[in-house]
Amino acid sequence: MKRWLTKVALQKLLNAIVTDYIDKLNFTDEKGREKIKEYLSYTIELDDPLGLLDAYTCPKVNFFNLLNRNLAELGSDFRFVSTQALINSGYVDNEPPQGLGQYIFASIIINHPRFRPYQYAGTTFRGMKITKKDLEEYNSGNIVMTRSFLSTSKNRSIAELFLDCEDYETYPPVICIYKVINPRSSLAIENMSKIKDEEEVLIVPFTVFQVKEQRDTQLIHKDQPYPVKEIELEECAQKINLLVNCSYSLKSENLSMYSSFVRKHVLDALSEHVITLNMEKISW
Repeated sequence: MKRWLTKVALQKLLNAIVTDYIDKLNFTDEKGREKIKEYLSYTIELDDPLGLLDAYTCPKVNFFNLLNRNLAELGSDFRFVSTQALINSGYVDNEPPQGLGQYIFASIIINHPRFRPYQYAGTTFRGMKITKKDLEEYNSGNIVMTRSFLSTSKNRSIAELFLDCEDYETYPPVICIYKVINPRSSLAIENMSKIKDEEEVLIVPFTVFQVKEQRDTQLIHKDQPYPVKEIELEECAQKINLLVNCSYSLKSENLSMYSSFVRKHVLDALSEHVITLNMEKISW
């Protein structure tokens, strides 16, 4: 995704987000679409990509849900799908790719130098509820990867506000504790967010974490104690993060297959970084 910013002018990428993505999204009403287009128009006029975060965090429009749903539909598989499509179509690399507006949006936020002052490494918290079956994917030692932007907070008490304890037997409330190692993997956006008290940290898509521990704890809710699962995750080392991510996107058994594809099509420079990793042992 980073190559889009080096090969294509920012103005072209921003315009492509509007015409090839925002205009085609299914908003609940047209006012929401127009509001997001206003943010994008302002961003294009100023040639300042920080406006993308204004659109993402807009409290009156549910744009962040639409964007994250679209990002998660393909997850990391989009790298394989889009690369193959570009190879087959004779893609011109100084033009925005078609049909990938959500990934252009994400790529700018992840890679543009304008966001460097907001990059963050540290511990953040996220409250959520999941099924018991999904909870098994967070067993100690498992590897998980973000498929979309994850909203987290520096403040644990803020994350606890998002817990739903009413149906805890079916959907266990969970507090995830993320230890972000690489500053490029998250952005501290409390000063840009419309709700500054949330101390929001945005973990970017395609960040790989290992589950360090899953433990039981309690939360007092409406004067009643409720069981809560606490999951501690630590970001994988940068090279492992990149290679596991790309290997999974190619559905390869191990990185030998990935390296072969890389040498042939995409990133010759990475071919020296070969590690043995049985992908069947990784839970996603």
